[in-house]
Amino acid sequence: MAANICCCLFAFLLSCKVTAGLMHEVAEEERSVVLRCPLSEERRVTWSRERNDSREEILTADGGRLIRHDDITKQYTAYDDLSLYIYRAAVSHSGTYFCDDKAAVALTVIPSGTMRLAVVGGRNVTLRCPHAGRRSGSPSWSRSFAGKQQIVCPHASTVGQMLIIPDVQLADSGLYHCNGKPAAYLKVIKEEKSDSDRKTTRTTPPKTTTTSLTTRTAATAAAAPEEILVADYLWHMTVRTLIGLLYLIIMISITAVTWRKARQIQKRDRSRF
Repeated sequence: MAANICCCLFAFLLSCKVTAGLMHEVAEEERSVVLRCPLSEERRVTWSRERNDSREEILTADGGRLIRHDDITKQYTAYDDLSLYIYRAAVSHSGTYFCDDKAAVALTVIPSGTMRLAVVGGRNVTLRCPHAGRRSGSPSWSRSFAGKQQIVCPHASTVGQMLIIPDVQLADSGLYHCNGKPAAYLKVIKEEKSDSDRKTTRTTPPKTTTTSLTTRTAATAAAAPEEILVADYLWHMTVRTLIGLLYLIIMISITAVTWRKARQIQKRDRSRF
């Protein structure tokens, strides 16, 4: 038990050391991505990417001139503000990007349609395996972050087709795989506490909420209103669009019927005379 806790703490500290002050970006494949360079005062920078402990140079932006290094297919370009632009992101574009030697962005590209889940740190999370089918036994789980394979914290447990992560921390963020296939992208948000909250926390143990991929409880929404699933947002936008189109069709139909009746009445009046 002690060994598991030490292992988990080691993974957490290692992740904090590598990603401290680093922007984390997640994007779906086939989408365009813009990565900002933190060296805004420089006029000549070299972008590179680190993936699986290996770094490779992509291009050098020198004013309006581009020098391509490991970008034969020309999937990247650079803007005047030195930001790096990826035309159509692929899962292989995941990694930690450096502007010169300064870490700029940790990018994770996920397959289209992958469920995204945002949870405040300290809560319990339940991930369900969508690829288990009728296979017997617990599925195997793994996690990747910015294109790098990372361990699933040892205190996580499996129950049937589910992975249960108690007391999630920032280091638990990443793309979770079930039986080698993407299951969900988990983003852990740092919980902001006021002075009054800290005083209350000392006397009262914090409440935890178990969140499932398939259901989002009212308690979770009330406790963290800033959390929003991208899938839910897109669904609501689609519903609103459909309602708007339906309303427009009804109004056009009513206008057309009214106009036809008016024309018929005019014809009758003319025929009488």
